[in-house]
Amino acid sequence: MHSFATSSLAVAKLRYYAKRASFASRWSSQQKDQLYLKCWTDAARELDALVDTGHDNLLRITRGRVATVVWRNYTDLDGPVTLRSVGDKRYVQDALAGQQIPTPRAATFQLSDLAEAYRFLGEHECCVVKPLSGTGGGCGITTRVQSQKQLRIASRKAAGYCRNLQIEEYIEGSNLRLLFLDGVLIDAVQRHPPSVIGDGQSSLSRLIRKENETRKQQGFRHAQELLDCDADMTATLKSKRLTMRSIIPEGECVAVKTVINQNSTSENRPVVPEIAPEVIAIARKAAQCLNVRLAGVDVLTPDPTKDLKTAGGVVLEVNTTPGFFCHFREGGPNVAVAILQACLEDADRNMGSGDERKSAMQEHRSAGVFHVD
Repeated sequence: MHSFATSSLAVAKLRYYAKRASFASRWSSQQKDQLYLKCWTDAARELDALVDTGHDNLLRITRGRVATVVWRNYTDLDGPVTLRSVGDKRYVQDALAGQQIPTPRAATFQLSDLAEAYRFLGEHECCVVKPLSGTGGGCGITTRVQSQKQLRIASRKAAGYCRNLQIEEYIEGSNLRLLFLDGVLIDAVQRHPPSVIGDGQSSLSRLIRKENETRKQQGFRHAQELLDCDADMTATLKSKRLTMRSIIPEGECVAVKTVINQNSTSENRPVVPEIAPEVIAIARKAAQCLNVRLAGVDVLTPDPTKDLKTAGGVVLEVNTTPGFFCHFREGGPNVAVAILQACLEDADRNMGSGDERKSAMQEHRSAGVFHVD
């Protein structure tokens, strides 16, 4: 690796660890803990189960003789090999392409050699740069990359999360999250990007600060992350010919980022009846061909009422530990109920299997099948 790339990677890593130690990261972590404690506790109450809080917010949920352990959005529904394989974006896109499921055109590269990324950028007007694996929640992603300078900045950001990177075509459209459990659609939402509303006097910078103050006051019921003024925000504002000093007219709503993971609860809208059955079917197929039981399938399409081929949409990702935040609506359905029910049923089956194995072993011992010196 060239010395420049080596130093750039080192800087990216330092920025990554600095961000993890920042107030925004610690605040976000607290909000996520509170969100999942509420979701799982409410689900347990509905299913007549009990919740015990363990170390580091591990939750042990029991119903009768059966128990399961969850941590935030992590459960035992999918095994470690599934989590590992589906965490690799290249593997997922290859698997989906093999099933004729549309995905964005993409190429892989490393910070030490940007030639392939430069070539890809030259063939597409607008691109997205992201870590190839090992991340979630939009970490390390920069959208609307249109120049080599933006590409270098985005690559350094992404390299802080993973050495291997991916560049893919940018596609305009509705960002949908479809949540499946064992092939059954639990919920579907349209996720709008984080935005602020102008007052005719304040600069964008001030509006963003005010929004972050609101988030700090209201917590996870409003948002689980603070707005980060990063490369994605810079590129998004540039595409609208705006800067942090721009004054937004009163009442005008401005999306300040394209990556949606820092949006608020009001920017996630349930849309199950509005989605074409063909879109639901292909999203389900994406989860099933990867053998994922609990899957958050991200779809990007210009028109959710049409099949993806007709609309020019794609399946962006299949998430094995899908977050609950975009499905969280105060007073609305709790997706954790169905998920917890499946976890408890699995635990019950496993307990029964364990009892059967123990009984069989005792019978073998009694019959002299096992010899102990």
